[in-house]
Amino acid sequence: MLGFDYLVAGLFLIFLIYHRAPVLAYLVPIGVAIINLALKGLFHLPRPSGLTFDAFPSGHATFFLTLAFVVYFLNYKKVLTLFFLAALAIGLARVYLGFHYFTDILAGFALAYLLSFAYRKYL
Repeated sequence: MLGFDYLVAGLFLIFLIYHRAPVLAYLVPIGVAIINLALKGLFHLPRPSGLTFDAFPSGHATFFLTLAFVVYFLNYKKVLTLFFLAALAIGLARVYLGFHYFTDILAGFALAYLLSFAYRKYL
């Protein structure tokens, strides 16, 4: 699963460079990731495996759905479905592999939705 994450993030970066996207398109996912880390420290909830804490909200779900929303806001319709399906697949895989509860994924998706739409007017 780790390789798929890097593949999607790398494709996103190549895609933005190729289309000469505005600088903020690069910064929105980073800002969302920082807010996600702050929330993880605030909630400090365990993972299903019980080995580590800071599972809520899911950083993977938040980050990759944010990438999909940036693609959506930049109106790149040809790859839009690919990015949304990748975000969904990554989120569900995190539950299947036991890294997160489903509520962690839902909270990550909700956070991505709220923060992405907050940044929308700047893209």
